[in-house]
Amino acid sequence: SRGRAIRLGGTAITVTPSSPRTLSIKLSKKSKAILRRVKKARVKVRFTVYRANTKKILHRSTKTFRVAVRR
Repeated sequence: SRGRAIRLGGTAITVTPSSPRTLSIKLSKKSKAILRRVKKARVKVRFTVYRANTKKILHRSTKTFRVAVRR
């Protein structure tokens, strides 16, 4: 929104090894109203890989994607 970052949501899920997942985000009415004014958005995705038995962090990653806003 005018060059400012807006956090629209977050979640935590557990995925078993070698099972791909698709993450869908359901936006609130306020978020949808903000996105009506733009044609493209940047989406930042962060994930952390933990060791199952000790919860030790093995890997952290952040990736930013440019996506078209679908209506």
